[in-house]
Formats: sequence, C-alpha cells, structure tokens
Amino acid sequence: MAHHLLGKLPVRLWNAYNHQLRNHPIHTKSATSCVAFALGDVLAQHLTKQHHQERFDWSRTARMAAFGVFIAGPVGHHWYRFLDTNIHATNPTPPRAIATKVGLDQLVFAPVSTFMFYAYLVSAEGRPSAYVATIRDKYWATNVAGWKLCVGCWCCRLLGAFTPASTTGGQQRMSSTLPSCHPRSASC
Repeated sequence: MAHHLLGKLPVRLWNAYNHQLRNHPIHTKSATSCVAFALGDVLAQHLTKQHHQERFDWSRTARMAAFGVFIAGPVGHHWYRFLDTNIHATNPTPPRAIATKVGLDQLVFAPVSTFMFYAYLVSAEGRPSAYVATIRDKYWATNVAGWKLCVGCWCCRLLGAFTPASTTGGQQRMSSTLPSCHPRSASC
C-alpha cells in the first residue's frame, strides 16, 4: 500500500505545482527561482571548493536565493508572458515561432538580465563601485557561456515543444517550453 502511495507522490506534487502556477504564477515562479538559484549556488560552491577547510558561504547562497525570488522570478514571468502574448501568440510552437522567441530571449533578455544580475550582485555584496569593472571583466564571457549552454538546452527542450497538441491537452505556451538558459540559472 505504501509503495502505491509513494508511486503517485511525484504526480501529485507536479499537479500541485501546476495548480499553484495557474493560480499564483508570480509567487510560484519566484519561489521556484529562489530554490533554483540557491541550489545552483550550493552546487557551484561545492564544485569550486579548493581546500577541504574552505567554509561554505551561506550569505552568498542567501544573496543568490534573494536574486531568484525578488528579481529573476518576477522579471522572467513578465518577459515570457510578453513573448507569449505578442510573438506568434495564436500559433506558438512551430519552429519559426520558437526560433523568434529564442532569438529574442537570448539576444535581448539574456544581455539585459546579465546587467541586472551583476548590478544586484555587487550591490548585495556591498561593492556597488565594482559594477563597471565587473561588467568589463565578466559581461561578454557570461553571455557567451549562456549562449553555448542554451544550444544544448534548446535542442533537448524543443523535442518536447513539438509534441502534438492532442497529447498535451492543447498547445504549449512558450513560458512552459522555455527553460531559463543562463549560466546563473539552475533551471536549464
């Protein structure tokens, strides 16, 4: 009996998550971004730890989580909503529609969000005067890394985007098929 209940748990959790997305999209996406950014930072710190005695930086993780909840979640929600309602809104899944949205996402939103991320990061670290140097040193490399990462993400995600509407209960919207493909994002 317990095995049967546990087998249904992932489906029930997924359904509950989707229910929250429909009823409270910004709060749900903010919470999801918070968790994704926090987990991404935890993973990054563990992978880049040089010495065994090096202490885990909880304040760094908290700053990343705060970026997810207060900036990435709400801004991403409005950006993808804009794409959904203004770019190929009546037929969002053909290759041309997806290519247009991906192009806008990576050539407009990703560069702007990189500026936002570094502005937030140096400010949250108490180093706002380091913004210009940080942008000069990291901006281009961050965007190039994001674009490289996105190629693989999009190839995988587009396979799911072309699922016939009859098997998905209707047309998928761009916001449900676009991962957040940025080197700072753990949701890709």
